[in-house]
Amino acid sequence: MPFLLPAVISACCDFFNLYMSQFKVKEAVGDVETPSTCRLAFLTNYILPCTAVRLFLLLMPLPYHSYRGTALKCPGLYKLFYGCTAIVLLGHIFVLSMCDPGSLGSLLPSKGELPPHEAASRHIWLVLLTSLIATLCHILLFLHVRSTAPANADFLQGRPKVLFYYAKEREDTERDSLLGENGRRGSEDSTSNRMQQISNTFVLEVHSRIQKAKTEWTKRINDYQVRSESAGNQDFRHRSVVPFRVMLQLFAYEDVLTNGRLNAVYEKDQGATLLFFVPQLLSFLLHGAYESSSRLEDWILDICHKNIYFAHRCYWFLRAWSLETKHTVPTRLSHSSSLASFENADEPGGLDGSQKQSCKFLPEERAVIEDLLRKVMTAGEQPARILHLGDQDERDTQQRQQNASSAPSSFALMSAVKAGAIPVDPNSGRPSARHWEALAADRKFGFLPLDKALSTLKKNGNGINTSYFDATPVFLDALLTIADNLFRVPREHRAVEFKRQLQLLEVEALPSNSIYLPLQNSNHRVWRIVADESIAISTKERVPCIICMEVIENENDNNKKPTMAESHISLPELAGNVSEKELISRWRFGYRDPHRRDTALKKLAYQMKHSMRKMQLDQVRTSMKNQIEKFKDTKTNLHDLLTIQLPSSFDEDDIDNDDLVAMPAMVPMPSTDIERGDEDQRVRSHPIAERPSSLSLDESPATPKPSAPPEDGAKPTMGQWTSPHINRVLQLANNGPFIPIDLNTQSFQQESGIRDESNGYGLREAENSMAIDLETNGSRSNNDTSSIGKRKPPVVFKENWKDKEDRIRAASACGSHPGWRLLPILVKANDDLRQEQLAAQLIYKISAILAREQVPVWLCPYEIVALTEGGGLIEAIPDTISISSLKKNDNNYSSLKGFFHSYFDSTERLADAKANFCESLAAYSIVCFLLQIKDRHNGNILLDNKGHLIHIDFGFFFLSSPGKNTGFEGAPFKLTRELVDVLDGPDSRLFRIFRMLCYRSFIALRRHCMEIILLVEMLKRGNENLPCFRGRPDDAIKELRDRFRLDLNDRACLEYVNSLIDESLENWRTNWYDRYQRYCVGVL
Repeated sequence: MPFLLPAVISACCDFFNLYMSQFKVKEAVGDVETPSTCRLAFLTNYILPCTAVRLFLLLMPLPYHSYRGTALKCPGLYKLFYGCTAIVLLGHIFVLSMCDPGSLGSLLPSKGELPPHEAASRHIWLVLLTSLIATLCHILLFLHVRSTAPANADFLQGRPKVLFYYAKEREDTERDSLLGENGRRGSEDSTSNRMQQISNTFVLEVHSRIQKAKTEWTKRINDYQVRSESAGNQDFRHRSVVPFRVMLQLFAYEDVLTNGRLNAVYEKDQGATLLFFVPQLLSFLLHGAYESSSRLEDWILDICHKNIYFAHRCYWFLRAWSLETKHTVPTRLSHSSSLASFENADEPGGLDGSQKQSCKFLPEERAVIEDLLRKVMTAGEQPARILHLGDQDERDTQQRQQNASSAPSSFALMSAVKAGAIPVDPNSGRPSARHWEALAADRKFGFLPLDKALSTLKKNGNGINTSYFDATPVFLDALLTIADNLFRVPREHRAVEFKRQLQLLEVEALPSNSIYLPLQNSNHRVWRIVADESIAISTKERVPCIICMEVIENENDNNKKPTMAESHISLPELAGNVSEKELISRWRFGYRDPHRRDTALKKLAYQMKHSMRKMQLDQVRTSMKNQIEKFKDTKTNLHDLLTIQLPSSFDEDDIDNDDLVAMPAMVPMPSTDIERGDEDQRVRSHPIAERPSSLSLDESPATPKPSAPPEDGAKPTMGQWTSPHINRVLQLANNGPFIPIDLNTQSFQQESGIRDESNGYGLREAENSMAIDLETNGSRSNNDTSSIGKRKPPVVFKENWKDKEDRIRAASACGSHPGWRLLPILVKANDDLRQEQLAAQLIYKISAILAREQVPVWLCPYEIVALTEGGGLIEAIPDTISISSLKKNDNNYSSLKGFFHSYFDSTERLADAKANFCESLAAYSIVCFLLQIKDRHNGNILLDNKGHLIHIDFGFFFLSSPGKNTGFEGAPFKLTRELVDVLDGPDSRLFRIFRMLCYRSFIALRRHCMEIILLVEMLKRGNENLPCFRGRPDDAIKELRDRFRLDLNDRACLEYVNSLIDESLENWRTNWYDRYQRYCVGVL
C-alpha cells in the first residue's frame, strides 16, 4: 500500500497529461491580446518529456527495486530529475499566477462553453497541477526505495609479507653499512650495483603495496566524506579536524604530520580522544608506514614525552599485541621497585629474551619492536616524573595553599590506625609508613610530602635516576600476579590469601602520585585498596578478582557525569560542542521520562493521578504543620502518638516510596543504626576523625557488622536485589513494633516533619539498612568449607553502590576530599583480553554513533585494557547482577517478568524499568548481530537496578564461537521467551516498540557503517592470529560488511530487521544452548 497508492495516482496524472497533450493550446493563446513576456507562461512543451520519463521510471526501475528490496542504482540522478522538475513546475505556477491572476477562476465549474482564452488557461492549470502531483508521488516512491547506506567500497586484499617498520629499519641499516664499506673500498660502481639489488628484491615490492594501499584508503576517505555530508553530520561540517578522518588520511599516506592535523587532534583535548586510536596508530606504524615511519615514530615519542597516559597505552599495546609477552613484572624494574616479590616465578619476564618468544615475528623484527618499547618507556619518564613530583609552579601553589595547622595530631593518626583508616602490614602488624607520611605531612603535593619531594629532586638530580614510568605498570602487573597465583591456592583458603596479598600490595605501593587505573577517566591517583570490599570469584579456569579502590581525582578533571540540569539539554545542541565521550555520557545518563513508552491514555491517567496525590499530600502537610503549632503552645507530651486524619479518598497503596519518605509517619527506629549515623556524621566532619579506641583492626568501618546475628530466613540474602515488599515484611519481623516519631529531633523540626534526611530514619533508610553485603567480603562466604560444591554464585553488588560509596567514604581518611570516589575494577589473569578490547572499542564507537544520531536506545560501553597477552583490566559495572545469579540466589524467583513486577514496586518505577529493558535489549540485539557475539548464556547477561540489560564477556565474536568454532548458536541474537515476556509478549505494544527501536538502531549504524568497518580494517594487520579472525581477517571484515546489507533500501531494511527478530524469537538453537549451559555447566 505505501508503494501502490502513490504509484496509481502518479500513473493517472501522467496518462491524463498524455491525453491533454493532443489539444493545441498555443493557437488559442496566440489569438488573445497578451503581452509577449506573459505568453511564455503558457508554454508547456517541456511537460510531455517529463511525463514520459516518469512513466518509464514508474514501469521499470521503481517497481523492480520495491519488489526486490534492493537499493537504487545512481540515486543522485533520481534526486536531480525530481528536484529540477519540482522547481520548474513550482516556478511556472508562480509566474502564471502573477501574469494572469484571473486564470485561476477557469478551474471553477461553469455552465456552457468557455471562451478560448479561459479554456486554454484551464488546460494549462490542469496540466501543471497534475504534473506537480505526479512528481510529488514519484518523490514519495523514491523515499520508499531509498537507501541511506554508504556507497560500495572494495576493501584492501592481501597483507604485506614483512613488517613495514622493520623493513624501513633494515633498509636504512643496510644502506648505512653499505655506504660505509664502499667508503673504505672507494668503489662507487660496487655501491651502485648493490643498492640496485636491494631495490629490486625488497623496496619495489614494498612500494607497490604502499601505492595500492594508498589508492584504496583514498577511496575510503572519499566514501566517508560523501556519507558524512549526505547524513548531515554536524560534527563533520563544522569541525575542521575530525579525529577519525585524520586517521583515515594517515592510513591513506596523506601528510597529516607536516600540516599539523595530527597535532590538532591531540591539542583539541590533550590526547583524550587520541587514546582511543592508540591501537590503530601503532598498528599503522608497525605494519603500514614505511617512508613516513621515522617521522611518525618521532611524533609518537614526542606525545609520550608530554602525556603519560598516552605513553602507557603505547607500552601496553606493544607488550600485549605485538610482543605477546605474558610476563608480569619486568626484570629491569626489580632494582627500583619494592614490588619484585609479586613477580610470578613460573614466568620469567623481561625484554632480554629469557621468556619464550612469540612466533608472530622474526627475531630481528621482534628486536626492533623491543627497541621501540624501550624508547616509549624512556620518553614517558618526563611526564611520569611531573605526575609524581609536580613541576615547580604546582609545588609552590600547594605550599602557599597548605599550612601546618591542617596536619592531624599524632593521637588522631593512632585513632585512624585503630579504626582501619590507615592500612596495616599483614606480616609485621605495623601501620603503613607511606600512608602515615602522606597524612602527617604539613605540606604535600598529592600524596607526596613536599619536603620529601624536594629532597628526592636534590638527591637524584631532578628525579631522572628514578623510574616513575614503571609505577603504574608494575602495580597493575602485581594485581595480575595475585589473580594468577590465587588459582593455585586451595579454594577454601583463597579469600584469606587474597585479602592478605592485597593488604601487602597496598602497604608496599600505595599511596603514590604516579599510580592510576587506566579505565575511562584516568586523571586520578590511587589512595587505598579496599581489601574488605574486594572479592575473588573462583571458576574452573581462572580466578577473576573484583577489586575496589579509593582514588582521588585531580583538580583539573573535566570528565564527570552530567548533572540533572545538564542532562536536560538536547543532544543536537551538544553535537558540535562536546567531545564524543561527553556526548555518550549525556546519552546514557540523561533524563528520560519514565512513562515514555506508555500510551497517551496511560500518560494522561498517570498525570491526573499524580496531581490528585499531590493535592492530598498538601492537605496532610498542612494538617501536620497545624498540629506542630498546637503542640508548641501546649505542654502535651511530644512522644504521644501523633494521629493525622487522612482524606477519605486517600489510597495508601498508590503512594510511591518518595511520597512515604516525604510524609511524617510511624517508622522503625533501630538504635544501632542511629548510633552508626551519628558516627558517620563525625567521620564526615574531618578527614581523620577521632575513632573509638576500643575499635579493633578487624572491625573496620568499611565492613560494619550486623547488629544481631541473622536467623535463618529472617534477613534477605540478595541485598538490594530483594523485593521491596519482602524488605518491608522482614522489617516488621526484625525491628519489632513501631515507635512513634520524636518531634524534638533536629531533622524533624528543620523539615517540619515532612522529610527525614539527617539522623532520623524514614522508610527508605530503614529498607536500605537491611541491604547488608554478606558476599562482598570474600572471607564471609568462602571460608565456609561445608558449602563447597553447593556454593551459589556470588552476588557481587548486593549493596547499592551509592550507599557503599557513602559508607566507605565516611570511614576513609581522605573521604572529605571533593575528588574522592570508589572505583571497582575486574582483574582477569590467564585470559587473552586483546580481542575483548577490540570488541569494547567497537561497542564504544557504536554507542557514539547512536548518541550522535539521537536514537532512543541504551548501551553500556565499558573499557577493557589488555596489559599482557595473558591478562588485563576490565571496568566493573556496579549495581548489576547476572540473570543466572539472580535465578540461583533469589528463592522467590519465578520468572524475569515476575521479578520486574516485584522489584520495581511502583507504577512509575515499573514503567521506567520496562522502557529501559526494551531500549537496552534492542540496542544489544543489533550489536550482537552485527558483531556476531556468541556464548550468550545467562551468566554473560547482566541486569542493573534500573532495568537495563547489559551484555558482557566478548570472548567469541566475528568468526569464533564456542565448542571449537562449531557455530551452534545460529540465531542472529538471543531473544528467548523469558526476555519477550518482560515486554508483555510478542503481540504487545512494547514489543512493537522493540521492533521499531531495532530498526532505527540498524539504520543509524548502517548509515555510518564505514566508521565501524574501517576501525577493524585499521587493526587487522599483524593481528591475524586473534581468535575472532581465525587467520582470515578479510573474511571477517567482508562478513561484517555484508551484515549491514548495503544492497537494500531503507524500506527493505525494515522487513530485514523484522525477519531477524522473527528468526531469533525462541530459536531452537538458543534454547538448546541454554539447556546445555544449565545441565552441563550450571548456568541457569
